[in-house]
Amino acid sequence: STLCLKENISVFAPFEGALNLTGSKSFAKKFFYKNKIPTPKFIVIEKIQSALEYIKNANYPIVIKPDCHSENLETEFAENYTSAKKIVDKLWANDVGVMVIEEWVEGVEFSAYAISDGFNIKLIDLVSTKNNKIAYLGSNYLSNEEKERLIEEYFKPIILSLAQGGNEYIGILGIDFIKDRNSEIYALECNPFFENLDIELFTRAIKEDIADIFETVLLGTFSEKYEKISLDNRNYISFINDNGKIEVYEGRTLTEAINNSECDELKKELLWKF
Repeated sequence: STLCLKENISVFAPFEGALNLTGSKSFAKKFFYKNKIPTPKFIVIEKIQSALEYIKNANYPIVIKPDCHSENLETEFAENYTSAKKIVDKLWANDVGVMVIEEWVEGVEFSAYAISDGFNIKLIDLVSTKNNKIAYLGSNYLSNEEKERLIEEYFKPIILSLAQGGNEYIGILGIDFIKDRNSEIYALECNPFFENLDIELFTRAIKEDIADIFETVLLGTFSEKYEKISLDNRNYISFINDNGKIEVYEGRTLTEAINNSECDELKKELLWKF
């Protein structure tokens, strides 16, 4: 938010009241449901006994998520009761007090990022990821019409609902989505800024001066100055190598970007469709 501290510094971040949307997966899921934003069926569980009872009769497969975003505890897929119990036990052993259990939807997952001044919002672009190790910018599996839908039916209702409650979301908002075989799009959860792999892609691909974009948001001139956020037409891949460092490769096509890396592991990814 345009949060003025004692030092009179403007901060490019959401108002405090909007942070639950990106910090708590259960809050986000309830928020989606309340605002009629399509999301897979879910249940929020706060007691281990309730979780164990639920998974006994669950319609598998299911997805189990810790409520808070964590580098150590990730969203996991369970095909049956045995695998679900192991996940539930692990979460409770790590003091996860709240979890979200979600209906599994088969489809293509992606993250969409947009920038908001609290009332206006513009899509930046989409990123595909795999195993939290590889991210790809340059996908074309959403049409321009579908991208417009993301703004009108997903991002705008979120931004306007928060603003009506006095919690303007100012900054970068990321939403994880899944598009199923029938081309239905479901919101999964929210991110408060670019993920680590993703920011490496956008800082290279965005044509405008990012600092200038952030400044116009804080000054209230963002919507007037930027009709859209322009990206170049190259394909980018970010990759976490064996030393834990992020490497970025680019090319005119996905194949060229992967070949430019001279990395055998990435070349094998050509067999997997982003």
